[in-house]
Amino acid sequence: MKRREFIRNSCVAYPLLAMPQVQARVVPERWQQDDLLINEQQRVIALGKELALYLGKFGRRVVLERRGQLKELTVSHQLPGRPDSWPNYMAAALHNDQIYILDRAHHCVDVFSTATRFLYRIPLPDSVLIPMDIGFMGDKLWLLDSAAQGVWQYRPDTGFEHFIAGLSAPLAATTSDSHLHILESGSLQISVWDSSGHLLYRYGQGEITDGHRVMATSNNKVVVLDRYQQNLLMFLHGQPIHSRQLNTASSLKYLTVTADGTLLVTV
Repeated sequence: MKRREFIRNSCVAYPLLAMPQVQARVVPERWQQDDLLINEQQRVIALGKELALYLGKFGRRVVLERRGQLKELTVSHQLPGRPDSWPNYMAAALHNDQIYILDRAHHCVDVFSTATRFLYRIPLPDSVLIPMDIGFMGDKLWLLDSAAQGVWQYRPDTGFEHFIAGLSAPLAATTSDSHLHILESGSLQISVWDSSGHLLYRYGQGEITDGHRVMATSNNKVVVLDRYQQNLLMFLHGQPIHSRQLNTASSLKYLTVTADGTLLVTV
């Protein structure tokens, strides 16, 4: 098989408390693997204590990196008339030593072991329109649906059920302190929901702007990234505690928090 060079994406790491200037490059400078290419548009979509998931260009491939070793997560998708159709991986979550990957093209969530073995697939119901993000609140998988303006919750015995409705153009969500925090671009605020789907409170009014598109959490701190103004906002229990202007030459795209509490911004 032809060997191809992995091209490193630009990732900037900041400690969550101080968020000083650039400190480290956390992605290896050069990777090589048989017949596999990840280009400059790759991004980190989930992180554990000893592993990271990298999303390739156009969301077609997901690669797991563990202690410098790379392995692609693959599953044979069979669609009528399109046996070799590409996936469109959007997001991932790590839970109980399993990897959950949202594939919008095949309208499903694929589940792998952390040893990269494919375990099973969770089909999404037709009522799920535009899935954007997934995560866990306790042992329950949640799925953010931007078109349906709400959140679905999955249980193995009952499947997907509508969990939260009536959101205003939701773009991202994250779990913090056992609650679900949802970034609503229509109202420019973050709403907080409990495990029963009850609204607890809202915050970020006056701080959240049109440019805030992605969010992450660590140790009950919620961090929101403004892609346009290159600004990071940090909240603790709904109160703003820190703001950071990054002023990088490249546009900011994605945000992830590592297991050790380091904030990873993909540019």
